[in-house]
Amino acid sequence: MSQIAATLYAVIVVIASAAAYAALSLLDLAPMSIPILSAWLASLVLTNLALVYLLWRKRAYLSLTKKMLGVLWGVIALWYWLPAPIYYLLTMNLDTLQLKWTAFAYFWEVPVVGGLFLVLAVALFKPARNLMDRKLVPADPAADYRWTLRHPVVMAALIVVFTILGYAIGALQIHFLGLLPTIEAFKNLVHGITISLFVAVFFYLSLSALLEPVRAQIASKYGPQAGVGPTTEQRIFGMSLTVMLGTIALASLFVLQAAQHIMGDYAAEDLQQRTTALAQSGRTAAVPSTLPGPGAPASLTLLLPGQELDPGAFSPETQQLIATHDQGTVRDTRRDLKMVSWASLPGSVGKVVSYTLLTYSYGPLTQRAGGLAIAAAFVLTLTVGILTYASRAVTQALRSLTNGVRQIDSGQADE
Repeated sequence: MSQIAATLYAVIVVIASAAAYAALSLLDLAPMSIPILSAWLASLVLTNLALVYLLWRKRAYLSLTKKMLGVLWGVIALWYWLPAPIYYLLTMNLDTLQLKWTAFAYFWEVPVVGGLFLVLAVALFKPARNLMDRKLVPADPAADYRWTLRHPVVMAALIVVFTILGYAIGALQIHFLGLLPTIEAFKNLVHGITISLFVAVFFYLSLSALLEPVRAQIASKYGPQAGVGPTTEQRIFGMSLTVMLGTIALASLFVLQAAQHIMGDYAAEDLQQRTTALAQSGRTAAVPSTLPGPGAPASLTLLLPGQELDPGAFSPETQQLIATHDQGTVRDTRRDLKMVSWASLPGSVGKVVSYTLLTYSYGPLTQRAGGLAIAAAFVLTLTVGILTYASRAVTQALRSLTNGVRQIDSGQADE
């Protein structure tokens, strides 16, 4: 047990160090990049993996409550510090400031929100703790038995609620403090919904298996108990539907990210050509507010030597590129998701800077939202029907066997 205590202490130290480093990066006292964030996440995963391994080796000496806490925390730590941030970084558009707030959110929200979830989990685990750990006689064995059937569903639903709450807090934090675009904050929230569905399925299966000894002890000491729980058919249907919805949501964010990059590449080429043409034409005595010519609607500004763009609308990385390069195009995520293009004027008298919001192309998609909703509802209805048929077909043999056993018990079976 001393090894477990020492490893738990190491986990706490690494968590505190990661959160402290993220805070220092927000104060510009420490650098932050994707490789640095990945290194901290790797250290968190490795220390927690060591803790889970030790708990597994010593599981015979652990109480049922400690086993439950080990399973829940292991899933929370390994899932939300490994696949979740990888998926997040692959489907989000972030600048350095937003990356710093993302790191800080992951480093404080997982232990804090996850810790609150574990506190609630211990409180809700009271019937099993009284029976298995404290060896108390249940006042109502039938009620405790029904609780064992209901509890995994409750915990699966709660992890979805806690995850969405945590990601909502993170989205608001990065949106207002890191100036994250609204569309990216929305994607952040969808991340929480998506990954929570997979965790919910794992929690349901794990807790169902963990509570099996509780049900067995109640049945052996107090006789078979009547309890209405989900049938095998309902379990297969529910888990299949949950995984399917999570997979669709996960794939949808990858599709959206790819669409944003495609639109960005198109806008970048268009802006660069039009901005460079305007700068070379020499017609900049009275710069218009919008970039002339066909293509994406773009705002235009003349940047004279010594002037800077609004720091609240353009990231320092974008400002640095404009200051050090004669022309170019870059994606900027400060407050709005946009493409920025610039070109130097003849004689080095300044630069023409144009930018377009990539959300301009969402208009046609919004106009077709009704048709897309109808199509999605049709596909979902069709999928539910297929899953219903499949779950019934898969469990048909089991239902026949169960009915046969019941007939034998009641003496109704044919000789």
